[in-house]
Amino acid sequence: MMERKRYDSIQALRALAALCVVLCHIEGSVGGQFGVDIFMCITGFMIAYTTDGSACAGEFLRHRAVRILPLYYAVTVLTYISALAMPSLFWTTVATAPNLLKSFFFLPYESRGGHILPVFPIGWTINYEMGFYILAAAAMKWFPKRKTWFMQASLLALVLAGEVFRPQNAVLKFWTSEILLEFCFGMFVFEAFKRFGKEAGCKKFRGGGFLVPILLFWMFLADFQNLDLPRSVKWGIPAAALLSICVFWFGGNSMFEKKPLCFLVKIGDASYSLYLTHYFVVKVLERVFHMGSGNFWGKAAVCFLGSLLVAFFVYEMAEKRIAGFYKAHKQIGGVFGR
Repeated sequence: MMERKRYDSIQALRALAALCVVLCHIEGSVGGQFGVDIFMCITGFMIAYTTDGSACAGEFLRHRAVRILPLYYAVTVLTYISALAMPSLFWTTVATAPNLLKSFFFLPYESRGGHILPVFPIGWTINYEMGFYILAAAAMKWFPKRKTWFMQASLLALVLAGEVFRPQNAVLKFWTSEILLEFCFGMFVFEAFKRFGKEAGCKKFRGGGFLVPILLFWMFLADFQNLDLPRSVKWGIPAAALLSICVFWFGGNSMFEKKPLCFLVKIGDASYSLYLTHYFVVKVLERVFHMGSGNFWGKAAVCFLGSLLVAFFVYEMAEKRIAGFYKAHKQIGGVFGR
């Protein structure tokens, strides 16, 4: 079992991923949707890392539910109400009670335009995350000594089944998508790190930092040019490479404790709030200030600033307080034998 510690380099990578997702939702964007692929690889790594040596599947699921569900349900309800009041603002959301219930229970369904999206459109990634958490809990319970191998084999089997059978049913199509491989990429980085990189930032891995701008350039180019490649190849493998650089080279580096890079770590801490709230902030700002396709970078600056301010507020006032309440309740429960 590896010693648990925080990696600021991974938090900085979360920040980069979240900012890319914000960018891709600004009208006239030049790309950035690969931020999701970075998140998927990070999730694969972190779940393998945090469950390494852990045995309590129930506690793991409770912790993830407290971390994910309150804010996700809040933005889902907000989207549902907004789509009822102003349906023209939402291209894919159809505000019906069955769709709301499916979104609450992470059941994929085909929305407007043939897209498999929940009521909160960018919540499709949360569907994948919750399914992955359930798989991780099953691995903890049934294969405690081979957790990552079981998870990787299961995900690979799903993707292979999708390639062979090409299902048309929304649930089957969603859960056999090749994007699931990106969880595997993250777990593979963890296994490599566990075996070869126990001293993060050690000299034999240094020098990889120069690859960061090259990888980012490729990901933006592949997005902008809409290259006809499998997503896992186009963005998943480069995302895993970025993650590898963060844990093998930047992992033991104190550079993220200093300004201005420490601000990236703070954004990374609030990245979940940023991911969930920016969608509304960008929509509101673009309409309130009548920002069209002109002066994209000026518009982007306003959207980034507004999104960050709202994200930090939600992180401090909601996300951290929910986590604190859960932690306090856990301690009280332990005292009284609950």
